[in-house]
Amino acid sequence: MIKTKEFFEAMYNHEYANLNGYVYVTNIVNNIVKSMTKIATKSVVGRIENYSFENDMFFTPNSFSKNGDKKENNNVLGLYAMFLDIDYQKKGIEEHEALKVLDNELKIEPSAIIRSGHGLHVYFFLKHINLFNKTEEMERLKAVYTKTNKNIAKSFEKIGGDSKATAPSNYLRLPNTFNCKEAPEFIEIIELNEENIYDISEIAEHYYPKNEVAKKVVKKSRKKTTKNYGTKIDLKKLNNDRIDDLIKLIQLRNGEVESRHLFLRLCIYLNLSRAFEVNDYFKSQKTESEIRSMLNYYLKKVKEGSAEEQAKYLKMTKWTNEALIKNLNITELEQKQLKTIIGIEESRLRDKLRKREVRKLPKLALKVKKDLSNLYVNRFKNILKNEELAKDLNITDRTVRNLKSKTINIFETNQDLKYVLVNSKKQSKVINKITHKNIEDMTKVELKKVINFLDKVA
Repeated sequence: MIKTKEFFEAMYNHEYANLNGYVYVTNIVNNIVKSMTKIATKSVVGRIENYSFENDMFFTPNSFSKNGDKKENNNVLGLYAMFLDIDYQKKGIEEHEALKVLDNELKIEPSAIIRSGHGLHVYFFLKHINLFNKTEEMERLKAVYTKTNKNIAKSFEKIGGDSKATAPSNYLRLPNTFNCKEAPEFIEIIELNEENIYDISEIAEHYYPKNEVAKKVVKKSRKKTTKNYGTKIDLKKLNNDRIDDLIKLIQLRNGEVESRHLFLRLCIYLNLSRAFEVNDYFKSQKTESEIRSMLNYYLKKVKEGSAEEQAKYLKMTKWTNEALIKNLNITELEQKQLKTIIGIEESRLRDKLRKREVRKLPKLALKVKKDLSNLYVNRFKNILKNEELAKDLNITDRTVRNLKSKTINIFETNQDLKYVLVNSKKQSKVINKITHKNIEDMTKVELKKVINFLDKVA
């Protein structure tokens, strides 16, 4: 289970945040405010766990000024997140169907997805916007925020997107509490992508109403960052990976390239010991003496040349991927076969697919967990009472009754389970011992263990 503190840290304590103002944490029952607490954004992360497992708790993702007790748009002081409130039950669809639509149609990756009890809350964390002054610029930013948020909701009306819940002052249900509007439902964080922090202009670019012309809303962060999200580059590995790409490119072109000399010069710069290896892939190879002559020329320039000559000769060693693509005439189709020499668009596509795979696993684990819970209920419904089944699976009696009327595709669930177990980073010796079994052959105890394991993955 992802803790509320982790969610709040991701939203309020990232490098682009500049904490100011107060958030409201409020208990609302049947539209009546029972209690309301204002907590400074600087301390909310440390205090928010105190509300875990309470009933009907709400909070404001954006912060408000200290003066006055009114939770109104005029008092909003800091914008920290945009959000999408979905009530898929009103549309008569299942959660997995709503998640599939989001996965396929969202134009930007969500920062978090939360099960709200009878729907979903989708968050997009923002590079923090201060609204200290009531200037025309600040009011325009709030207008862009609201119109963009509203248009996101309209884009997903078919799965229950609520275009009324879009103002910067809106409440949303607090994660890891209970929605007791009907039968108690747990507010669960099912996805948290803390790296997805957006400038408001990035979201507006996709979702600001097309019939309106928005002025540029890019707001540069005052805070300079030196944070490095990647790991230190292994230059030797990168150079060898690039040579592997050169070889792959030669193979894709059936050994015929426009300039063998250019390919070999690049190889010599990257790793001169592999020059003969690259030459072997040409349909018409250079002679051994020609290769040695190129190597000697390289060594002479590097070791004996002036600093100016060295800089000029070694200029190609600093070629970016874009320069390599341009000079080697690498097509978009060829880039798809390469490992490192790829353009910006191909890099973005791969990053998107990677993130989609990361997001896919928890969703799939959740689906398999539901399927196995269904199997468990229907296998033991004549032996155990509803309350016993509910206790075993940590679900409500109502859910047990619903599961009794549903069936699952055994073959599909078996395949999905094996995929989750193979790809999950979480490992269990107990689970590994039963992974070879088909679900219909699992004992009661084994089913419960697998369901509990899937709960951790999801």
